[in-house]
Amino acid sequence: MIKDEDPIWKEGLYTDYGKWMDGWESRRRRTAGHDWCIVQLGIPGIIRAIEIDTAFFTGNFSPKVSIQGYYYESPIKEIEQLISIRNRSSNRPDGRMGTCATTEEWELVSNCKSQDWNILVPLSPLGPGYEATRKTIFPVSTSNIISHLRVNMGPDGGIARIRVYGEIFSNYESIPYDQDIDLASVENGGLAIAWSNMHYGHSRNLLAPGRGTCMGDGWETARQPKRPSVYTLGADGLIVLPGFDWTIIKLGKYFLYGLYHDSITKYSK
Repeated sequence: MIKDEDPIWKEGLYTDYGKWMDGWESRRRRTAGHDWCIVQLGIPGIIRAIEIDTAFFTGNFSPKVSIQGYYYESPIKEIEQLISIRNRSSNRPDGRMGTCATTEEWELVSNCKSQDWNILVPLSPLGPGYEATRKTIFPVSTSNIISHLRVNMGPDGGIARIRVYGEIFSNYESIPYDQDIDLASVENGGLAIAWSNMHYGHSRNLLAPGRGTCMGDGWETARQPKRPSVYTLGADGLIVLPGFDWTIIKLGKYFLYGLYHDSITKYSK
């Protein structure tokens, strides 16, 4: 559900568990209750909207969904244990396909009391995974900081993607005064808010943590459509170019005389 790329359809591809689907699909439920999953957000923040995409789940989509949220200021042992179990199981050739939560996982989730987390999206209908009905956006009105979600199916079925939109929360008070930080990083509240072109890659990729991995892991624009058929040299001996692409980036907050401020910068290619 949390892959960066959009869901895809693979005609005729089947696994030992049935038709291969690009998303989270649970078994047909034959017991009391409903299916759910716990999602740890990459960065805590204030959620403004949540989008659920049921792409390609047409007759097998989850007819309803509800979403709960909670904020852990620091990791708790139950969450750390769940992540450890997840990491171990992900080394299996088929990941976790064909399985359900173990007794250990049920106990850890129960100890988190996730069923009592704040309701961000009440039980609401979803559309089937056709192009016109696949995406449903739910506004979220709470101003609470959220670090973890519980996504509840109503009662089972398939969800292709979840997208969580909001504002990054960074605890600047915990950063030493003399420590340099990357103000453009999404981890510190950096945000791409406008751009001239993003044909091959979104300008927000510039703000991703760490270093780029390949030419596709960045901001790439289309070739300038107004470029001349023949390039000429200017009086300074340099090629006369027809223009440039640009993006506007809102930096995270910076510290100055004990006050926090916002900042915006413009970056041109």
